[in-house]
Amino acid sequence: MRFDPWRCPTCGDVAIGTLDLVPGTAQVVFDDDGEAWWTDHTELCWDGQKPKRDQLGRVELVCGQSHTWHAVMEDDLPGGDGQVARFNVLIEIDHEPGFAPTAELVRAALAHSTAAEALVEALNGFSVRMTLLGGNEQRRD
Repeated sequence: MRFDPWRCPTCGDVAIGTLDLVPGTAQVVFDDDGEAWWTDHTELCWDGQKPKRDQLGRVELVCGQSHTWHAVMEDDLPGGDGQVARFNVLIEIDHEPGFAPTAELVRAALAHSTAAEALVEALNGFSVRMTLLGGNEQRRD
């Protein structure tokens, strides 16, 4: 299996695993009046373990520094051919004089959210145009 991206966008370290959800039964006890409390014991159901996913179905990876990020898992792609489609996207941002969003700001926003959510949140108030560039097209200046 493969992940894209497989390196942490924050520190560059390689992922050490997926953030998984494991169902379990947290045991409780009751007194004669129906008052309940937990016993500090949970029986885990390992057969139900699944990677945590975002609304787009991407898994959440973790690096050794405890950073998390979303990644496409190759096994989840349609066709199962192990190919990941890659696109170049030109992002043009109109901004007020004296403040220009940096590439680092846009990159950090995109690394921690979906593209649409990240741009709306990080670039609130700016006019944004996105152009999908094919393999043979050149950047417009």
